[in-house]
Amino acid sequence: MTDSLKAREEVEWLNFWYDDANSESGRRVLFFGDSTLREIRSTAKARLGCPVDFFGSSFALRDEMFWKQLETFFDSPYAHYETTVIQTGNHSRRSADGGEWQPADHEEYREMFARLLKRLGMFSDKLLVLPAFLIVKVPARLGRVRRMLRLPEEYDDKENAIIRRRNDIMHEVADEAAVPFFDLTAEMLVSKYVHKDHIHYENAAKSFMTDLILPCIK
Repeated sequence: MTDSLKAREEVEWLNFWYDDANSESGRRVLFFGDSTLREIRSTAKARLGCPVDFFGSSFALRDEMFWKQLETFFDSPYAHYETTVIQTGNHSRRSADGGEWQPADHEEYREMFARLLKRLGMFSDKLLVLPAFLIVKVPARLGRVRRMLRLPEEYDDKENAIIRRRNDIMHEVADEAAVPFFDLTAEMLVSKYVHKDHIHYENAAKSFMTDLILPCIK
């Protein structure tokens, strides 16, 4: 593992969310991963009728900072979950030295993701893995108009080559650990919904995505 400054993004972030923190709850769910999953946290809470916590971080799985943050998050009174939903893999598409992503980096990602599943399993009765969403190229002009007209979106093939391989790895690791994998990304690619930026879908898609996921965790 590494905490190399060169391998980090220009801005790194983390987000802890403890839902209904001032009340007892017999059931608690954790959404874990990228901001794409954070976007539907409150919708999932309304559908499930129970607290839905969130841990989000842009740090690479290889980064020591990530693991330190993870331990801090679970050092809480809420650290037992009925289900943890995991969607990660979009951030940190650089090699450990800050250069272009290399094939060997995928094997390191496999090792780190397997370690992550094992650690999350210590705090949750059930896990569910979702793949990362693919990246689209944001139009230089008239982005809002293009969304309103539902014009075809252009995907970033170079960056998505990394994400697709990561998604395959996460699926393989989940299978090896007997953890369910639901291909939400494939469902969104054939849906009617478009992106509001390079990675997040429009707000109208929140209910649709939530309703796809919930049968897997109820």
